[in-house]
Amino acid sequence: MSTNTTVQAGTVPVRRTNEGEWRVLMISSTADDNVYVLPKGGVEKGEKAKETAVRETLEEAGVTGRLQGGKIGEFEYTTFMGNQVLQKMWLLYVDNILDLKNTLWKERKRRERRWFTFDEACEHAAGASPPRGEIVAMLRTAERVLPSSSKK
Repeated sequence: MSTNTTVQAGTVPVRRTNEGEWRVLMISSTADDNVYVLPKGGVEKGEKAKETAVRETLEEAGVTGRLQGGKIGEFEYTTFMGNQVLQKMWLLYVDNILDLKNTLWKERKRRERRWFTFDEACEHAAGASPPRGEIVAMLRTAERVLPSSSKK
């Protein structure tokens, strides 16, 4: 990692349906509201990456929950402006979904949220322009570490 690399942290937020199947929450991108991404953001001074992941998930996706286990992965990428980013990701088990009136969900007026099956989420990320292979990789890693379900 170069000294000019920004560190970001985020989550793969998940919950079980009443039928016992896992769903993953994705949020609309601020750059293109037809593209859905995972919640993430920059690590602030004095903050641990794990804390950032939880905070950014609340601010961007309006959900809270618990992290279980360690980091599920990390990847580096270059933004369209040419900046280097190291992205660290955790699995977050959602236990509370805030409504649109809750001001703790800071980006509630800027983002849509949508629950996907893992296959739907991967298909969406792979079909984005440009394709988001790093999101597909994090989704597949998260899916592998979840307790069993039909994973459809």
